[in-house]
Amino acid sequence: MIQSWREKVNIFVDNLSYVIPEFSAQSRRFIKKVNFRIKTGQYGDAIELLESPLPELTDSKEVLLTLAKLYIVTDNNEGALKLLRQLFSNAPDPDVAGLLGLVLCSEGLYEEVLDIVSSVEGDRNLLFSEALARIALNRDLKRAEEIMKSFGSAEFGAFIFQVEIMQGKFAQAQRTLKAIANPVVANYNSGIIDLRLRFASNAARSFRKAKDMLSPPKNIEILYRRWKIQGFEDLSLDEFRQKVDYYLKMGLALSHQNIDEAYRLLEQLRNSPAEDHYLYLCLASYGLRINRDMREIQGYVQEAMKYSSDIPQEYLELLEVES
Repeated sequence: MIQSWREKVNIFVDNLSYVIPEFSAQSRRFIKKVNFRIKTGQYGDAIELLESPLPELTDSKEVLLTLAKLYIVTDNNEGALKLLRQLFSNAPDPDVAGLLGLVLCSEGLYEEVLDIVSSVEGDRNLLFSEALARIALNRDLKRAEEIMKSFGSAEFGAFIFQVEIMQGKFAQAQRTLKAIANPVVANYNSGIIDLRLRFASNAARSFRKAKDMLSPPKNIEILYRRWKIQGFEDLSLDEFRQKVDYYLKMGLALSHQNIDEAYRLLEQLRNSPAEDHYLYLCLASYGLRINRDMREIQGYVQEAMKYSSDIPQEYLELLEVES
């Protein structure tokens, strides 16, 4: 599931200055003072001013929305939620609903997002929030896919890719991936998809291509930055290097024509910091092909189950075979 959504939440929270209808000269000076602090990145000072506004501005929706946005960009989601919920209860309009939806998503409050969607016409922010909520809850993924595609921007390609994977549209997901990612990212992720589909030879080919492209060390950092932007995982660069190394070694093992050698190389990856259920499913599969003891193969399946509930039925059936 998508882990790091704050970058996406902030996509729409970038216009912090605002225009207020005609007020007194004193209020206009106050607004200029706030806007100057916003434009120069003095968010803390801007928040301090807006938390005690002039009486004339106390109930201004524009002022309160700007304060909520400042709370978001300074990682005070608790303050933003309290303020936005209050605003929404007073005036459930699209601007408020959309911003509230984004913050609710960043806090994992997906059901509340869908409640809002059912009660008010939303703007682009709320549509985006609805799609995120449906992906997180695995609910009406077709609708989530339609929303993401309606934005018509490559920026949302990673989310389209995610929802296609969740719907089992793997070939379509790989086409989406090639359209949104540089070749390193595309080949690396294609290898992961092929592992999930248990297309070992395809995975090996994808990982070999990725390995060639990653031979300059700086390319790993490029891949890492793109991976982080797409939001699939929340890893440090060192952790990511370990994971890349793990998958590339797995790709090397799977590319061996000699099954015994492939099995031996896969065995060497056990206890890797990055090991996952794919490794143990591959070991179980290759173990069957070289007639390893059934108890050993069942042990691999049980190890895989420790990492994921996404275990194909044919592997689960191995647990029922008499040793």
